[in-house]
Amino acid sequence: MTSIWLDAIDKKRYAGVLSFDLSSAFDCIDCNILCSKLHLYGFDATSINWVRSYLTNRSQFVQFESNTSSIETIVIGAPQGSVLSPIFFIILLADISEWTEFAILEGFADDMSITVTDDTIPNTIIQLEQDAMHILQFMLMKARLL
Repeated sequence: MTSIWLDAIDKKRYAGVLSFDLSSAFDCIDCNILCSKLHLYGFDATSINWVRSYLTNRSQFVQFESNTSSIETIVIGAPQGSVLSPIFFIILLADISEWTEFAILEGFADDMSITVTDDTIPNTIIQLEQDAMHILQFMLMKARLL
């Protein structure tokens, strides 16, 4: 992102940035949507079945000193702290750039920023607002599928 911003400065352009922190993102990973995307990306049935098995019928409990909560079955989401959870989330968001017209997207795991550069401040703001609305529509669509 910094090279995009520096390039804009060098070219006497304006850069506008919006950052999104998708809190509890890993808790919202839907196994069915993820497996559908994996199929579209060419994963074979064995791999998809492994992911489905990994993400379904998981259980968890909390222990603090000698106190233990009851065991609960997790219906949706991916394990916190797993190296696979950020990868799964990235796969779910892989097509988000198709929803933007002006912005350059950068992100890692559940943090994402978009940058728009333009010759004028008003155009930069308008383009950021338009792409922000597109991203929010994308997120809303994903939330409705859950």
